[in-house]
Amino acid sequence: MDPPQSTSLQKGRVRDHFDTDARIWQDLYRATDLQSRILQERMRLVMEFVDGLGLPRGARVLDIGCGAGLTSRRLLEHGLHVVAMDISPKMIELARSNCADVAPPGQVEFRVGDVEDLALEEGAFELVVAMGLIQYLEWDRWALQQMHRSLRIGGHLIVTAPNRLRLANLDPWFLAVQAKRRIMKRLARRSAGSRARGPAYFDRFYAMGRLQDMLTALGFDVKALHTHGYGPFWTIQRFQRLSSAVDRLFGAARRSGLAPFLAGMGSDAVVLAQAQPSLFGLDPRRPFPDRERHRQDFESDHRAMVGARDEWLRVHPRHRGFRAEALGPASYAGTTVLVIAPHPDDEIIGCGGTLLQLVSAGARVTALHATDGAASAGVSTLPDDVRHTIRMEHARAVAKMAGFHETLLWGRAERTGLTDEACVGDLGDVLGRLKPRLVFVPFLADPHPDHRAVNRILAQALERVPESVPGARVLGYQVWSLAPCNLYCEISGDMLRKERLLFAYRTEMAVDDYVHYCAALHAYDAARLTGRNGFVEGFFGVGAAEYLALSREPAAARA
Repeated sequence: MDPPQSTSLQKGRVRDHFDTDARIWQDLYRATDLQSRILQERMRLVMEFVDGLGLPRGARVLDIGCGAGLTSRRLLEHGLHVVAMDISPKMIELARSNCADVAPPGQVEFRVGDVEDLALEEGAFELVVAMGLIQYLEWDRWALQQMHRSLRIGGHLIVTAPNRLRLANLDPWFLAVQAKRRIMKRLARRSAGSRARGPAYFDRFYAMGRLQDMLTALGFDVKALHTHGYGPFWTIQRFQRLSSAVDRLFGAARRSGLAPFLAGMGSDAVVLAQAQPSLFGLDPRRPFPDRERHRQDFESDHRAMVGARDEWLRVHPRHRGFRAEALGPASYAGTTVLVIAPHPDDEIIGCGGTLLQLVSAGARVTALHATDGAASAGVSTLPDDVRHTIRMEHARAVAKMAGFHETLLWGRAERTGLTDEACVGDLGDVLGRLKPRLVFVPFLADPHPDHRAVNRILAQALERVPESVPGARVLGYQVWSLAPCNLYCEISGDMLRKERLLFAYRTEMAVDDYVHYCAALHAYDAARLTGRNGFVEGFFGVGAAEYLALSREPAAARA
């Protein structure tokens, strides 16, 4: 596993909370109050799911967010090989102690770590247990995506989550207290301004439909979902016997069938899901969706991008109606290719599969990253020195994985760093030195300001040194826009490699699921450009002279 990145504010607060209260959390599994009994019931349900899987002795299990190790202990008693991980060093100390008498040598590993930061071993586990974890995570979808990646296909995930529709949340007194808290927080922020501090840490509730949809989108097949525990209700929480009696009453009503609606209104949910292939179309167990339906769904989900493409074609009718041609990477063997990425990750999102094929064909690929990407939400809470370097470190790692010949890191600031004339001179020098046959750049009508800025820089550099790119083609790739594609590259055989490259951009993948966005886009382009199932990267390709002519048009015409 990779070493953890610098800890964000939320992670630090969660770690400190569980470090401070480690023994309290352990004692909850022995106490008799209702909240403790709900936690104990949660563990019982988790272990029922484990028993039902019939895992062989020695099967590898990841207990992520293992806490005091009480679940790890139960898993070890089943003869399973357990990797127990928690962000809290104090919790890991307790887990090690609690498992000491049931763990034969080599059967358990204890790790201080964080699922959002660690690149878990791909396909290494038969089962992942995430109990009482995801509600504390800054990027919960990303964590679940990494759990999926750590499972073998056919392996299982058991995850628990607080239920947003829990019956206890309908307690009128609870609703009144929550409303008061929200009002007080707003007033405090207004009076304190920038000095206002956030909570010690945040956690969240989950709508069960949303949780199931998120798991399904990541490649899980949800097999079972069970909610449990009715309470504690705010109004009567000080009266333990009454609280327990109310919990038993609602539980009995649900089990008897007299109140079936209660099945989805327990305080916590335990979900069992099976890992299917992450991407559709590459494995018979997850086939391609219906082409026409996928095309309609994609255009419905990205109406603004479709509308912008159609408007661009209305303004540029000479580019309408061309039949897209296949780009032959083999014809660029021995040549130099330049890909310009406004931010580290754009080059893989837009043309990663094509670049892999060009490298395999013998082309020398140079990746130029214009900015440091430090304005991203994925790095916003990291220390400044890390925030301004971490995405460029990822870019170096990705370039090595992809086999790029050279990586250039300008490290300029987003939005403001691409406005000075030095950028034009620097790019002109690169063009003069490389004399590339292909230049990849975001499509010139992409709405992102940095994507437009690199197009402006490229156009001005080409005007200054036209002799450096004789016969070169400029290929506009798609990130935040749909291009009127006249070229495409079939990348179905490289989609898994592209997925791995995207995973290496961890801070950005935490914010947005580019893996499945790219899969949807490339399947859409395959249907639109080739009429077949598959994955293709589409481009708007023109010669350098035509590119310059388009770039000289007023911005309104380019948009």
